[in-house]
Order: sequence, then structure tokens, then C-alpha cells
Amino acid sequence: RDDFNRRTEEGHYDLVWTCPACYIKVHETAGIYAIARGVPPFKGIVMVRKDSGIGSIEDLKGKRIAAANPYSIAGYLFLRNELSKIGIFPPKDVTFDFFGFSESIPFKVYNKTYDAGVLSEDTLAMSTIMDSVMDDLKIILTSSSIPQLVFAVKKDMNSELVNKIQNCLVSIDENTSDFSEILKELRLERIERADDSSYDNFRILYMETRNFVNKGNS
Repeated sequence: RDDFNRRTEEGHYDLVWTCPACYIKVHETAGIYAIARGVPPFKGIVMVRKDSGIGSIEDLKGKRIAAANPYSIAGYLFLRNELSKIGIFPPKDVTFDFFGFSESIPFKVYNKTYDAGVLSEDTLAMSTIMDSVMDDLKIILTSSSIPQLVFAVKKDMNSELVNKIQNCLVSIDENTSDFSEILKELRLERIERADDSSYDNFRILYMETRNFVNKGNS
């Protein structure tokens, strides 16, 4: 991710497709601006076993948590933010291990390998294999809505070209034969127009992430 940001800031890319957090950073440093994004948005969730005795995130102190990715808002950072607000900081108060954006995380909780799991809710929505364990699991925390990956262009790109790219992107939906399987794989219904203001609400969550990064031992 750091190499991508560096190359974007140096002007190597005319068009980027990146996570919202990366977009916020390169928008600030390189003037990259959004033109489109996937739909629908998604949320992060924290799951535990129903018989775990864990009823809220306050109960996660001293526990082991399976998470998606240290850079993921839905799969780690939103929970770390909320834990930090109540004085629980990794690694001294809680342990996180990362497994990528994996369907295995709920099973690690179900099998009692980990006390809790944090992941994107659309991982569950798109996977029928979760049905075998969901009756024994419960969600104790849900994040605010997180926008999908963003398409963005260089600030000095010709406006006519920007419009053509944007029109091409927003013409893609689940009924577009050449792209329907790609959208399904990406868990998207369509692509919609966006601009920088479309990420204003996300900036609030992202700024919390940056504010908490140097607190405690995280």
C-alpha cells in the first residue's frame, strides 16, 4: 500500500481504483479526485460465539481476535477505534491476528480458536458456507456504512477524457453481460457517479483511525 501511494503521488497513474482510506491519503497529497464508486456500501462486524459470555466490546479485553487486514476499516480499524475509545489498546490489552479477507474468520470463532472475529459483512452475505455456523454466532458491534472502492483520476486530466471514463464506468451494472461476473466477484451491484464530497462521511471515520493510531501501544 505504501508503494502504491508513493507511485500515485509521483504521478505514475492516470486512473486509480483503490480503497477509501488510500484515496483520502492520495487526494490530500497528490490531488487525485474521485469520479465513481461501487454500490452498495458495506459495514464491518464483530462476531463472537453466543455461549462465549461476551456481550459487548468491553468484554474483549484480554481476548484474541481474528481480523481481516491491518489496513482494513471494516476488517480491523473500526473495532480498534472503538476499543481505543474505552481504553483498550492492542497489543497490551487485546491480541489481533490477521488472516486476509477470508471466509475462515467466523469458523475460527466457531471452533473457539479465537474469541472474536472482525470482518466485512458482505463476506457473510456472499457465502452460503456460513450457514453451518451462524446459528452459534452473534454480532456484538457493527460499523457505520463504508463506501466501496473508489475510481479516481489525476487532477490535471483533460475534463473531456474524465467525462468519457466516468460515463463508461457508470454504464456498468449487473445486467452488463461482459462485466456481470466481475461485479458479482467484487460484491457490487453497479457503479455510480461520485466526487470528493461523496467521501465526507467516511473522512470522519478515517480521521478517527488516524487519531487513535499513536495512542496506547497500537
